[in-house]
Amino acid sequence: MQNLMIDLETLGTDPSAPIIEIGACFFDLHTGEISNTFNRTVRFESACELRAPDASTIKWWMTQSDDARKKVASGKDEMFGVLFEFISWVDAHSSRSSTKPWGNGSTFDISMLENCMKQYNIEIPWEFWNHRDVRTVLDIAGFDKSTIAFDGVPHSALDDAKHQVKYLSAAVRSIRG
Repeated sequence: MQNLMIDLETLGTDPSAPIIEIGACFFDLHTGEISNTFNRTVRFESACELRAPDASTIKWWMTQSDDARKKVASGKDEMFGVLFEFISWVDAHSSRSSTKPWGNGSTFDISMLENCMKQYNIEIPWEFWNHRDVRTVLDIAGFDKSTIAFDGVPHSALDDAKHQVKYLSAAVRSIRG
């Protein structure tokens, strides 16, 4: 499988915001089948070392569920190590030329992750022309993602990525008929 859904939990919305969790999964676009998953949380201090948090996002995090807050607060890994592990995982499951990274929005998850990789001088494991956007497909399909039940903990990166696969796949099937 070459489609890769990526979801980040962050401490801001700017491309240079701290990333505190990376969740990702390879999937079949047409069936929604998920094959391989990745999920790591980053130690807060490491996430903020080179990147500035946003007060309004931290305030927003305080309103989220206990499970979501505990998950992102439990990070013990350093940002560089998580990025290196993520890229190694991507490379083990797909080739640079065929990996199609999907994000829920054209300028958030993928742009932020690439910004962070560049900051740490880490080569991006896909080609820029392979970027894909979930929201654009939903808009074209006229698909209401709220019709798809959520399994897991909202704002837990891997659970969010899996959910995005479910409603993206459903939207693609609705287009294809």
